[in-house]
Amino acid sequence: MHVAINAAFWNQPNTGSGQYTRQLVYHLNRMVSDLTITLVYPQVAGQPAPEGVPPSVNVKLVPVQAGNLGKVWFEQRLFPKACREVGATVAHVPYWGGPLQSPVPLVVTVHDLTTLLVPEYRRPFRNRLYNALVSASARGATRIITDSEASKQDIITHLHIPAEKVERIYLAAGPQFSSEDDGLLDMAVLRKYDLPDFYALYLGGYELHKNVTTLLLAWTYVGQALGEEYPLVLAGRKPTQSSEIYPDYDTYIKQLDIEEYVRWIGYVDEADKPVLYRNAETFIFPSRQEGFG
Repeated sequence: MHVAINAAFWNQPNTGSGQYTRQLVYHLNRMVSDLTITLVYPQVAGQPAPEGVPPSVNVKLVPVQAGNLGKVWFEQRLFPKACREVGATVAHVPYWGGPLQSPVPLVVTVHDLTTLLVPEYRRPFRNRLYNALVSASARGATRIITDSEASKQDIITHLHIPAEKVERIYLAAGPQFSSEDDGLLDMAVLRKYDLPDFYALYLGGYELHKNVTTLLLAWTYVGQALGEEYPLVLAGRKPTQSSEIYPDYDTYIKQLDIEEYVRWIGYVDEADKPVLYRNAETFIFPSRQEGFG
């Protein structure tokens, strides 16, 4: 079997789709001996080629234009064309962005329907148009993979896809997240981010549906009760500007008067995440809509 994989998110390992694509390829490459994998990568001029690709995995670079139109053109025309050119027997798109027509059997992973189910994301016309396009492509796929029973039911209900076409395959944490404490390593990482002995942790994105504003509102009570010695630590890339999708967190924190109880630590190296998780008193994830249930 020769699988061509849409690798659009390969160089974005800190996104859900990027992490999913990489781990899928790493594990398939190691565990399945009679499988050929080709990453079909849309490369904008001046951007690097895929990084960290196993030596036995093939890469086909496809020149594309930057921006949304370039992305859609790659998904709908250039990716199927590349599947033919490399002689693939199966095509896989590891995010909700499959082509309407595929020259070979098509498998699409639909992690969630967030852009369809969260009203604020549906408002722009271009979003509604794209949702209609990828919904139609999902209905035409040979098979749909999704991460949870919740997402499977959403796909059946909202995309009107027969249940027998939707395979629920759960996600799993890597072994590094179940390792025991390492005193010296933990101490070094906590010092690196200047973290106290006790803290509550949020680590993730800051889009509207992540619901971080509700967490901050709750911290007006928690912060006063526990004090500065027990801060809310916000990890992950902080939005550089506010929009309909990204709230103005700095202004909101000031309005709530909780600046002394909240600490931003920004981007966290992948290797440091297990330490932050296991040393937190609690991990808080208030998201309104997620693919993993």
